[in-house]
Amino acid sequence: MTAASDATAPSADALAADACAPAVDALASDAVAAGVPGKARAQQVEAVARDVVEDARLRLAVAFPALAPALLGRVATARPLAAALATDGSTLAFDPERTVRAYRGDSAAVARDLLQATLHCLFLHPFAAKHDDARAWNLACDVAAEAAALDVCAGRFACARDERLGAALARLHEAIGPLTSANVYRCLRERAGGAGPLSGWDAREAGDLAACAARDDHALWNRRAARALEPAAAGMRAGGSGDGQAAAWRARAAQIAAALRTAGQTEGVQEGGAFACNLRLARREPARLEDFLRTFCAPEEVLRASDEEFDVIAYTYGLARYGNLPLIEPVEYRPAPKLATFAIAIDTSGSTQGALVRRFVTRAFAAIRGALGPHSEVHLIQADARVQRDDVVRTPDDVDALARSFVVRGGGGTDFRPVFAYLADRRSRGDLADLSGLLYFTDGRGTYPATPPPYRCAFAFLDDAGEAAAVPPWAARIVLSSADVMEGRQR
Repeated sequence: MTAASDATAPSADALAADACAPAVDALASDAVAAGVPGKARAQQVEAVARDVVEDARLRLAVAFPALAPALLGRVATARPLAAALATDGSTLAFDPERTVRAYRGDSAAVARDLLQATLHCLFLHPFAAKHDDARAWNLACDVAAEAAALDVCAGRFACARDERLGAALARLHEAIGPLTSANVYRCLRERAGGAGPLSGWDAREAGDLAACAARDDHALWNRRAARALEPAAAGMRAGGSGDGQAAAWRARAAQIAAALRTAGQTEGVQEGGAFACNLRLARREPARLEDFLRTFCAPEEVLRASDEEFDVIAYTYGLARYGNLPLIEPVEYRPAPKLATFAIAIDTSGSTQGALVRRFVTRAFAAIRGALGPHSEVHLIQADARVQRDDVVRTPDDVDALARSFVVRGGGGTDFRPVFAYLADRRSRGDLADLSGLLYFTDGRGTYPATPPPYRCAFAFLDDAGEAAAVPPWAARIVLSSADVMEGRQR
């Protein structure tokens, strides 16, 4: 990102680079500390720390004008933390002692802490659904944010750990590809199971990456913890909910991208770099499973009362005149979108986590349950390098029975072609002649068919799993959010 175009404008590093240094140094003076009571000294530390935070905001806003609305829009609140800074999306919390200590060690450290906290929000990290491995998710978010920060800063606001961090991120990118939170988290989880591209990493490499990437405190990402913030700050929350905050930050990400395009700037960031990749993902609205399945539905006549034609007067007159005999309109047949013959294939290969598969299946059960009609036939196919099982549901009772007995089968390699061959064989025997479509849930790492099938097909990915997947042009690509898939466990 470039600074202001005015040649006379001060540089971000020169602007107030040492503005807080005298006050910070004074706090470190033993002579000064000895003459100040404990409460008064705490107030002094908080005042200096607040100045340090505001100084960091100003320097970052001057360096990166497009990020200014995101940097300047949060109230700063002092509170004890495990790091210098933390945010819940609307409030920026700072630990006075840790903030002053960080600034004393490196005047650029607090600015980098603030940049990471801001990037977390822009990339929607604090608003994601709860993950099974919180430590891996926190590390994945820090890696994505720091990769983007290095991309954006391009040498400015340099810290002592940057050389080591850059080398670690370069090795990681070479091993797994895009440094986005979902991709890094997935690979860290695979590594924990002894698989995936990071299976060869030892504990030292993983620990070194964590030590370099971690900056801010993620405790406020938990909404219940965030409620402990001061009431004045709590009143400033956009919408007061994680969903409302996520929508607000997604809108900010879109505004930043638009501002960069309007200014004709690349902001010093490569199009395929970590910042551009993460910002693009944050702007993308994830699909909901029900909305996508609705595109495969056909109208069917179903028994349903007509709410539009319901006569309230006749209903109340009947109650008044006959006591317990309301007069209502007869039940009508009305058109409703229902699935006919449809297939959902699930990648159960070793690269796809079993827990994730079970969550998707639970979510899919909830979605298709309301889309089943009198003539529905939905095939739930499990496959890795071969078709493992094909379960058929036709009624809500079938869905409930399968949900109780479902077991993930697979664990081998990934090849999408066996599912297409299986469906082609069934169609040739007349079993699935009216198949309306196929939805294939996968992580994208597999072999795709060379030719398109005679029915509609889509590959579904979670978050950014399909970012680098070579989906054929004849198939649709849809992205489901972690939060949407997690809903299945809550229903």
